[in-house]
Amino acid sequence: VVIHGGVYFLTETVLLSPADSGTPAAPVTYRAADGERVVLSGGQRITGPWRKSEGAIWYADVQGPDRRWTFRQLFVNGRREIRARFPNADAQPPHLFGGGGQKGSITVEAGRIKPCWGAARDAQVHVVPEWRFFNQLQTITGVDAARSMILLGPQEQHARIVDGSWFHVEGVREELDQPREWFFDADARRVFYWPEPGDDPNRLEIVAPRLERIFHLRGDVSAGTHVEHVMLRGLEFRHTAYTLGHIEPRVNTDAAVMLENASHCRIERCRFENIGGYGVWLHLDSCENEVDANSISDAGAGGVLLTSARFSYMDDSKLFTPGAAAAKVAPLRNQITRNHIHHGGRIRYYNSGVHLDSRPAETALAAGNRIANNLIHD
Repeated sequence: VVIHGGVYFLTETVLLSPADSGTPAAPVTYRAADGERVVLSGGQRITGPWRKSEGAIWYADVQGPDRRWTFRQLFVNGRREIRARFPNADAQPPHLFGGGGQKGSITVEAGRIKPCWGAARDAQVHVVPEWRFFNQLQTITGVDAARSMILLGPQEQHARIVDGSWFHVEGVREELDQPREWFFDADARRVFYWPEPGDDPNRLEIVAPRLERIFHLRGDVSAGTHVEHVMLRGLEFRHTAYTLGHIEPRVNTDAAVMLENASHCRIERCRFENIGGYGVWLHLDSCENEVDANSISDAGAGGVLLTSARFSYMDDSKLFTPGAAAAKVAPLRNQITRNHIHHGGRIRYYNSGVHLDSRPAETALAAGNRIANNLIHD
C-alpha cells in the first residue's frame, strides 16, 4: 500500500485484524512513496478564523461532528504549546507544594487556593505523590478554601499526597496569562490562545489531537489469532491524544501504534513526534516483531512499551486484559534496534526509552527480547 506525500488527518484509527495479515513470502507493507513525506495525524486542524479576544489572546470556534470531543494538547507549527496552568511553566519553582496524606485531596498553604480551579469543567493537577517516581493526573472536582484544600476525582489515586508533594494545576481559563498558553472551552466549543509577539494564529498551523491511536494491529488472544507479516515503513505519526485513569503509574497505555497479538510484523524507518504517549506498544502474545531504525521524540511518555495482561508486580490486582489465555503470554523474541528515542516524558514523568513490563511466571524461562544499538537520551 503506497501512500503519496501529504498530511492526512485521520478521523478513526486504522484497525488491522488477522484477515489483513500477509504471509512470509508476501508481507503486507504500508509505506510512503519513494522520496515523499507522509504524515499520518491523529489530530484536527483548528483553521479558525482566529479573532482577537481580550489583550493578546485570540480565539477560534472548533468545528466537528462530535461535541463530546475535548483535548488537552495543542500543537502550533510542530511545537507542543502550554495548557493554561498555575504556576506558569517558567516560574521559579514551576510547582506548588502540597500535602495532607490523602489520595483524594491536596492541602496547600493558606491563601493559595483559587475558586476558579474548582469551577473549571476539565482541570487537572499533575502531582508527584509519595515515593516520588511518577506523576498522577487527577481531575479537580472542587476546592475548599476554608480548609485550603483541592478536592480530586477517583481516577489515578495511586499514592498518597504527602507533605512536599509537588504539583501544578492546568486546564483553567483564568490561568491563561502569558505567551504560548492556551485553553479549550468544551461547552462553548472555543479555543483560546496567546501567541508569541507578532504571530497571527491565522497564519500558523494549529492542530488538536483527536485519536489516541493511529494504527492498531489487533489479534484475539482468546481465539489464538494474530495479525502477521504486516510492515509499516517510512511513515510519520503525529498528534495523538493521551488519556486519564491509568490503572498503574508505571504503565501508561497511550501509544500511536499498538501491536496486540501481532507477530512477525515490522515497523521501520518511521518517525513519531508530537504524540501523547508511547510511540509503539507491543501487548500480549506479540512475538517475533521488529521495531527498527525509527525516531521517537517529543512524546507524552516514552519510546517502546511491552506488556502482558497484568501490570502489577507486587500482586495480581491490576489486570488490564482478562482471560485465561491472556494470563499466560507476553511479548517475547522481539527485536528493538537502531532507534533514536529522545525528549519524552512531556505528560507522564514515569516512562522509558524501552519499557519491558512484568511477565507471567509461565514465561519466566522463555527467551526474551533483544534491545540493541538504540540511541536513547533526554
